[in-house]
Amino acid sequence: MIGSRLKNKRVLIVLDGVKEKSQLEQLVGNPNWFGQGSKIIITTRNRDVLRQPNYKDKMVEYKVEFLDNKSAMTLFCKQAFGSCDQFPSKNFEDFSKEIVERVKGHPQVLRQIGSSLYDKGIEIWKEQLKSLEEDYNNRIFKTLKISFDDLGKTSQEVFLDFACFFNEKKKESVIEILKSLDYRPHSEIQLLEDRCLIEVRRDNTIFMPKCIQAMGQQIEREADKRSRIWLPKDAHDVFDEPHRVKDIKGVVLKLEEKQEEVKLEGKVFEDMRSLKILEIGNVEGFEKLKVINVSRSKNLRETPNFTKVPNLESLDLSYCPRLWKIDSSISRLNRLTLLDVSYCINLESLPFSRSCKSLARINYAGSGLEERGIYTYLSLW
Repeated sequence: MIGSRLKNKRVLIVLDGVKEKSQLEQLVGNPNWFGQGSKIIITTRNRDVLRQPNYKDKMVEYKVEFLDNKSAMTLFCKQAFGSCDQFPSKNFEDFSKEIVERVKGHPQVLRQIGSSLYDKGIEIWKEQLKSLEEDYNNRIFKTLKISFDDLGKTSQEVFLDFACFFNEKKKESVIEILKSLDYRPHSEIQLLEDRCLIEVRRDNTIFMPKCIQAMGQQIEREADKRSRIWLPKDAHDVFDEPHRVKDIKGVVLKLEEKQEEVKLEGKVFEDMRSLKILEIGNVEGFEKLKVINVSRSKNLRETPNFTKVPNLESLDLSYCPRLWKIDSSISRLNRLTLLDVSYCINLESLPFSRSCKSLARINYAGSGLEERGIYTYLSLW
């Protein structure tokens, strides 16, 4: 019906807030529906809806950026005073500049705050300015969370992993981690890109804007059950309450020299039955560690470097069905006496050298080593 009525007419059509491809297909499904010279403007949070075969080579994509300071001031003044460049007094001008500086060019928030201050006295402006930071954060959060709410459950989990753990990491590294968690990494990364929640940069690092990352981290912090830890302070709070650690899925801590010490006791990790991601940087104090037991870790694919645990005596990797590689640094563990890789069905080799003479027992029953008849490493001793 739309095509038959508008076929010979030159039209301007604006479709705001499009979420699904089907909406475009129904309303502007074919360029032949409209007369020569027609224009269609589409706003969307989902770049995928713009992939329309009928409009291939006819569509120009424009990414909306935050406003520069001058444009932000113009928009705010229009909402707050009804004029783009006139202030009732010097006080209002100073307050306006401070508000624009704090909001950092976010157009929707500028409109909301400006309209809420329209025709209000200077005393109300002063009160509003005091509570602006908290109010601004709430407005930004609600605005950005719309994109999060539009994601499916699995994609929401992946998004939170990006916000808490993966920002500015190499794409290849993130893909490997997501694979180990049984996600579809290429599809999920593409989806988050299409929703403008992340960006893959030229150097192949994944970048998430600070405001979007802050939104994701706030969602995680406000969850009924915390499942991700990335700040030492949160580690203190959660690790001190054993009943809270059972839901932890990921711990990524980068400890700085001047930060307060974080106690990493074995009992804490023993209770983390849901733990899938563990990365702790700049850690000291593992020299006395003698036993590591990560048996039945179904998502473990590779072991870490063992250089930081020179006195390790027992390493239990049994029943890790996806484990295929043990780091070569294990050959430098001169006090290692027991290695259990039983039922590691994908493990094909062990990177040992003759220097590892302390090793007294290797359990490889049911592993890929036994299945492939690889016993030659035993002759090293």
